[in-house]
Amino acid sequence: MKEKKMASILWTLLLLMICPSQQDSVIYASVGRTVILPGDGVGGPNCSSVEWYDGPYGGDLRMIWPDVPPERAGRLSLLPDCSLHITNITTEEAGHYTCGRPWSGGEKWFLLILLDGVIYASVGGTVILPGDGVGGPNCSSVEWYEVPYDGIWRKIWPDVPPERAGRLSLLPDCSLHITNITTEEAGLYTYRHPLSGGTKRFRLILLDGVIYASVGGTAILPGDGVGGPNCSSVEWYEVPYGVEPWRNIWPDVSPERAGRLSLLPDCSLHITNITTEEAGHYTCGRPWSGGEKRFLLILLDGVIYSSVGRTAILPGDGVGGPNCSSVEWRDNPAS
Repeated sequence: MKEKKMASILWTLLLLMICPSQQDSVIYASVGRTVILPGDGVGGPNCSSVEWYDGPYGGDLRMIWPDVPPERAGRLSLLPDCSLHITNITTEEAGHYTCGRPWSGGEKWFLLILLDGVIYASVGGTVILPGDGVGGPNCSSVEWYEVPYDGIWRKIWPDVPPERAGRLSLLPDCSLHITNITTEEAGLYTYRHPLSGGTKRFRLILLDGVIYASVGGTAILPGDGVGGPNCSSVEWYEVPYGVEPWRNIWPDVSPERAGRLSLLPDCSLHITNITTEEAGHYTCGRPWSGGEKRFLLILLDGVIYSSVGRTAILPGDGVGGPNCSSVEWRDNPAS
């Protein structure tokens, strides 16, 4: 048993080192949200022979489909293409998954990483990754690590890499402050050692733009001619809030979006009659391949105009319960 556990830990370490370079292999989600692990029709007709296994960090692989564990009943389901759909994710479900019998050859492997937050920024901008005072008095014991896309974990605080000297600093609550962000700094961040437990994980996504729209409206995501002559090689992908992984939406338009997506002459994506499910982030070009363009589509309930020194009212519509006791308002100033 000890040898099996050690082998599982070593396999998790290997996945963490090699999977970021494979866009189908690492799936990000958050506790309480939903995730889809792609099956790609591996289970034969009607997925009758498909098997799914999971292996939490440090644990042994076990079958979870078709033999669904009691504690996950009602939260696992199989999609028509044999993908595994998981709802209301718990912290214990982080780890690695395989579709097909493990070690038999031909199986698909995924690493499910649960995030404490997704941070959006732009090249040349500034970002703060929340520390929440985890590093003890004066943050003396805090450690920050990162794994850029296509890279492996490395410590960046207190051992600041030479190329980032003067751009990283620690705030009083142990948060990491990064200035003049570069394209290479997109990826995954964690404080304390990545595999030590008790860590918080954040995903830093660098955007080429934020697009605002409303339900039922229209949006254009700029392509800027990235798809070659006649846009013949362009690919558009999206990942809606809380649902992973990336999925191709152009040229493989899903049935529910047929007639609502079109490509403009400069390879921009034109979306009409937008639905609430279409909020999230989009990329033009294969995700994680380099050279792609990323956009965040935010759906608004309204636009409020005001002037400096004047007054504005943002409608709450009674969402906070009796006496508004549970209401929270947040802002995100334009950068």
